[in-house]
Amino acid sequence: CVDADDSSDESAYEVAAFAVTPEYRRGGRGDALLEYAENYAIEVLEATRLFLLTTRTADWFVHRGFEHRGVAEDNPELPRGK
Repeated sequence: CVDADDSSDESAYEVAAFAVTPEYRRGGRGDALLEYAENYAIEVLEATRLFLLTTRTADWFVHRGFEHRGVAEDNPELPRGK
């Protein structure tokens, strides 16, 4: 499952939830789900930026092209309220 929430920055969307049930892991479904979410955000929502806040899976997203931008608290790169 995946969910993208809009933010105060109209062109940025947060990947608010992303999960693959354990029995479907290691089969490429997470990659396919992320690719679908990214394409949907660009083509339908007209997003120019996706971001996520995570404590446990940052390395998985970095491996797939996301950039680690440091601690979220008071991070000027995040939309207000995140």
